[in-house]
Amino acid sequence: MKHILPLGESPILGYQHHAYTLSISALHPSFHDWFYSNYIQLCFYKDSPSFNFYQFSRLNPSPFLGEMYLHKTLVTRYVDLLQFIIDSLNDNNYIVTFADEYYVPNRSAFQKFNLVHDVLIYGYCLDRNVLYIAGYNDMTYGFSEINFEDFESAFININNQGGNLVKWANGIHLFQLKLDNQFHFDLTLIIELLEDYLYSHNSSNRFKMYENPDHHVYGLHTYDLLIEYLEKVDDQPIDLRMFHIFYEHKKVMVNRLKYLHEVKKIKIDTNLISEYSNQEKESLLLRNLCLKANIKKNINIVSTIVEQLKKMREHEINIVSQLLHNLRANLT
Repeated sequence: MKHILPLGESPILGYQHHAYTLSISALHPSFHDWFYSNYIQLCFYKDSPSFNFYQFSRLNPSPFLGEMYLHKTLVTRYVDLLQFIIDSLNDNNYIVTFADEYYVPNRSAFQKFNLVHDVLIYGYCLDRNVLYIAGYNDMTYGFSEINFEDFESAFININNQGGNLVKWANGIHLFQLKLDNQFHFDLTLIIELLEDYLYSHNSSNRFKMYENPDHHVYGLHTYDLLIEYLEKVDDQPIDLRMFHIFYEHKKVMVNRLKYLHEVKKIKIDTNLISEYSNQEKESLLLRNLCLKANIKKNINIVSTIVEQLKKMREHEINIVSQLLHNLRANLT
């Protein structure tokens, strides 16, 4: 017996927590109206350091997903783990939990070192005793399978030295697609978030009725933090995830403008789409230069990346300023 829940295509793959919830949410008919009304703001976390799309809720920002959170011990204390997973999948719940990839085949850490990472379970096959999972194998996001025995080992044997995600490793998240939930396209929201991005406003202030605002760096000011990060990198490898997110942001911006223009019939200067397309190409080149710098350990390549970032920042300021003027005209 086999049971596999469907997955859509996630527009963002830079971090797994984006890919998991977005690939489920993408099955909803209103997905693009919601997605392109969001995922505009960027945030640099100075303490980490790390760089990402800003989300109010890190794991589940989607209005199309119902979520239930359980502690692992609440499950394993009372029921058989694998039976719980099978029953949850049969009830159309996608499962996101944490596993030590030392025990997970097709992962770079397999049988080499402890690394706790989040994993999406979206199906099973009882005839072969395997679960179907999604996640990263080194630098490639994709789909694989793991036998029941290996998964139980990965789930239970969490090593406290297994990386930054250990502190969340006690959780099990059940996500269910809610087709009855709706989200209506919101041009005003897009304009507000573009203003936040252009002027580097702290978007967490929008939610201070729920929790205190953070003190991270937002919007176009994140360019300065990326440059500062590179100038201090010395002989350490560049965190490629930052520059893949940077590339995906430009890619999403291009697709957003095309969606507004072609699907929502909003009047947009097509030159702005072309200019953002150039930003997308340049950001992909920068990401690849970061990879080259890591391989060759060449400081001159890093200097080239820094200079290109400075040029891109000035160019994007002009593009977003013109875009905002363009979009505001559609409200009158």
